[in-house]
Amino acid sequence: MAHPVTATAIGRVPEEIWREIFRRCANARAEPATFDPLEVPILLTHVCAQWRLIAHDEEHLWTALRARYPSPKLDEWRLQHLCDWLHRAKHKEVSLHLEQSYGLSEVSALFQLDAPCQRFMPQVAQSTKNLTSLVLVEIPQGELALLPYDSFPVLESLVVPTKYWDHGRIQAFSDAPALRRVALEPQIADPAYMPIPWNQLTHFLEFWDTEKRTWERIERMSHIRYLVIISPRCKEWVWHGPHGRVVDSLESLTVNLWDYDKGHGFQPEGLDFLDRFAFPNLRSLRLVLQDELKLLSILYSDLIDQFLDGLRGYTGLEYFSLSCSNVTMIDRLFEAIPSIKTLDIHLRNQNPKDLGSLFEALTIVNDGPFQQHPLPQLKEIVVDLSTKNLCRNHRFTASELTCSEMITLTLRNFLSSRLMAAEAVGGDFKIVIYGTDATLIESYASTVDDLVKAGLQLEVNILPSDTEDHECKCARWWMYRDPELKNWREALEMARAPSF
Repeated sequence: MAHPVTATAIGRVPEEIWREIFRRCANARAEPATFDPLEVPILLTHVCAQWRLIAHDEEHLWTALRARYPSPKLDEWRLQHLCDWLHRAKHKEVSLHLEQSYGLSEVSALFQLDAPCQRFMPQVAQSTKNLTSLVLVEIPQGELALLPYDSFPVLESLVVPTKYWDHGRIQAFSDAPALRRVALEPQIADPAYMPIPWNQLTHFLEFWDTEKRTWERIERMSHIRYLVIISPRCKEWVWHGPHGRVVDSLESLTVNLWDYDKGHGFQPEGLDFLDRFAFPNLRSLRLVLQDELKLLSILYSDLIDQFLDGLRGYTGLEYFSLSCSNVTMIDRLFEAIPSIKTLDIHLRNQNPKDLGSLFEALTIVNDGPFQQHPLPQLKEIVVDLSTKNLCRNHRFTASELTCSEMITLTLRNFLSSRLMAAEAVGGDFKIVIYGTDATLIESYASTVDDLVKAGLQLEVNILPSDTEDHECKCARWWMYRDPELKNWREALEMARAPSF
């Protein structure tokens, strides 16, 4: 309860002033609100009766919620509290993130209320018809199966990173006319589990490897612009459609080969999508591998040539990203993608020799008998130097990298050559560094201080360091560097989600 003097002073301020202040509080919030009593908006309702009335009536405060239920019991009071929150948003667009911290085997009682008709998700869906963004983490499939097909008339973004089994068909999103962005575990993307309006989607992202695939649905994605898919094993899956199927709308493609090359190294037939489909307007291509990308192999020489020829066909490619343990003969790759302006690289082994070789291969050399001009259109390089908890086979410490004179020398030579080339045509060059170790990144940044003063653009991003070594997190680390996901934060948050 407010102090009498404070309450009197508050009462003298016109209500519209308080409303404007509350709106600015809501606009200044970078993350969705929670039920935390020490944070806005709940905090505002605990000051005095006037603020409580104003806050409850100010819809801007209640448009984004992240609710997590660590308790094994969701009682009527908690459910009512959630529904009241959604009601207060009135006609404003609402973003909702619901998750719980128990496994599927433990969660059955979490959303079960005493009265059979008072199930959790139906109550939530009835509380607002203005949900534009929805994230559901480990919500029981039986809850979603209860929702009718018209539950989300204005939903634009849906993120469901949970593995479900056959516990009822989910039809709630089959007729969502505004749905454009979807991130799913691919098993539930199967029509037998959860039909969605594929022809409407502009963004689709798969999370996990499973036997259920979305490749067959690419033909139905007539408006797709951003696509993240898991490559199927060719020996286990046969494409029955025509080769060279044209997908005009696609601009950004990520192919996750993490499971495909497990234990065998890169097998080029895993990328036969280059023959199965044609993407004439592709601007961005990302390959995610678990092991090494070998571009010099007698066993796979024909397939490697075919793979590189396929890359050459993407004449409009401007962004190329590669995540793998290491690359051999990377210059062959650069020759196949001469038009790119941004190169995104993460070599997870972080071997100083391999990093040095990478920078050498990118260095412009104009003097002497050996001259090279790789990637002549390159304007930006993105390098992930993450070293902690990213790969079970990691052998190199941050101190080893910091002390590596090879990396320092080759990095400086590479950046100097690029900066000189950019200045010659009146342009700029930029390096973006990601990593989990702030000390390591700062040591790299300090070695190019003079180049920054000379005009080099430098951007540094410190990533969260996880305490557990989840192999699946390595497979999703690229999400932090994806420019498109910076505008799709609901999906980006799943980069750190554990394996379910």
